[in-house]
Amino acid sequence: KVQQERKSIKSQIGESRKKQQEAMEKERKRRQENLDKLAADRIIEEVNRIVGDTERKVEMVVESAQALVSSRGTESDNPLQDIDSAEKDLLSVADWVDKALAKIKDHVDAVKNSTKGPLSEARTTLLKVKAKVGSLDSRCKKHIVALKSTRKQVTHDAQIAL
Repeated sequence: KVQQERKSIKSQIGESRKKQQEAMEKERKRRQENLDKLAADRIIEEVNRIVGDTERKVEMVVESAQALVSSRGTESDNPLQDIDSAEKDLLSVADWVDKALAKIKDHVDAVKNSTKGPLSEARTTLLKVKAKVGSLDSRCKKHIVALKSTRKQVTHDAQIAL
């Protein structure tokens, strides 16, 4: 009878330890997921701030460049100087976009191995944002080419006028 009691108590202790280990593992996973969620939120917040700034700068510079291209600088006293200024602005914004893409790439690389959870969702969001910023980069480059073409046209028109 003592041996049966001993076996019974031993099995109860084993079950209790197993339950405790499961509870500790569950708590550890919950804490890790909370930490991952905080990290993902910080990453997304930073990237959204960078993208917002980049979009504002691109929109501002592209609008002025597009106005110059469409009017061919006829509304300006010195169209070549305005075109040069707009081109410099576009180049600086294109550089800003490249830096934003580099930061986004760094964040993507940081969460690359996450297959599930908040960091995986952050990776998906980062990839979408990266594509969006990539389109801003191509938009800047397209307008730089348009300004160069406009500069050639303005100089050609000026030569014909003389």
